[in-house]
Amino acid sequence: MVLLDDERISNIAVGENQEELASLKGIHKDILVDESRSQIKNQSDFFCHARRSVAEMLKEAAGYLPPGYQILIKEAYRPLSQQKKSFETAYQDYKKMYPARSDEEIYKMTCQFVAPVKVAGHPTGGAIDLTLLKDGEEQDMGTVYNAVPLEPENRTYLYSDYISEEARRNRKILIDIMEKAGFANYPTEWWHWSYGDCYWAFLNQCDAIFTPIEAILKTDRLYLREIRREDYEALCRMLKDEEVMYAYEHAFDDKEAREWLELQLNRYENDGFGLWAVVLEETGEVIGQCGLTMQDLNGEQVLEVGYLLAKDFWHKGYATEAAIACKKYAFDILGAKEVYSIIRDNNIASQNVAKRNKMTVAGKCVKNYYNKYMPHLAFSVQRETE
Repeated sequence: MVLLDDERISNIAVGENQEELASLKGIHKDILVDESRSQIKNQSDFFCHARRSVAEMLKEAAGYLPPGYQILIKEAYRPLSQQKKSFETAYQDYKKMYPARSDEEIYKMTCQFVAPVKVAGHPTGGAIDLTLLKDGEEQDMGTVYNAVPLEPENRTYLYSDYISEEARRNRKILIDIMEKAGFANYPTEWWHWSYGDCYWAFLNQCDAIFTPIEAILKTDRLYLREIRREDYEALCRMLKDEEVMYAYEHAFDDKEAREWLELQLNRYENDGFGLWAVVLEETGEVIGQCGLTMQDLNGEQVLEVGYLLAKDFWHKGYATEAAIACKKYAFDILGAKEVYSIIRDNNIASQNVAKRNKMTVAGKCVKNYYNKYMPHLAFSVQRETE
């Protein structure tokens, strides 16, 4: 049995295909989502999202179900930061349970239960955890979902010999429908299936097609995720557009666009946030940037909500929707007491977004962009306190 600690998995080549996430809710009458999340620690709004091709393959799998059966999704996408924490927690737990075992043995044992970050499937959006329902009731699969594999029975293993005949029949149904649709199972967990990640690629002797996505937040129509280098062309459609960049009075060239992209990646690494890609969930298209950055305001560092959308998506409320979500993230997640939007004094459209974000003018400043002095208004809003 090949586990995720095997160097052959970590050596798999990956070519990101830039496919976006899609919700698994309501995609098929026989695909349900366990919205209670009672068996997972994932509190991300994206817990039931997966890559778009995974969603299509799930619909195909549902078509192979026997009458009366349904698929119940337990967890799909998991934030990369949570994957790191889950692995470390499991590692420390096993270390306490088996103090006589070496670090290497503990690491291998942990890999049976939680994927190492480098090869984890859930953060790519390519992995899903699921079980079967019949007539609305969860079926006997041999263990409860997310059970720990314990020796010698290892009942969580897909082909364990220590499960009942009923559980064996139900697992066969699960195996049949998922393999027909093109999914691969991680053999220590009957519930874990994937497509496009490193383990799937190893089994299929090909390159992986999904890399981890750091999805940040979700709105009614949009989701925001970290920008990737593969987004360069989408960013250029904004940054090289003179009409979009009119407030700067300067459209970017190739070098400046790449420097802008690298700046955001550095912000993620150093600050934990930055400008994020704005994705239209309905189509999976990157339509802009919105996020949080530290900015100078008359010698003081302040947290700013910034936004820039491709012109085809102006006047649809997307900038406001994304900006409001970023403000909430700043207050609820980062614990900020006040956030700003520092806007060119002639940029009325962006000022209106700030006003709809319940911001008011708190000051003024002058910014020097490309040897031009440009007056700006500093809009701000403070966190409401009870």
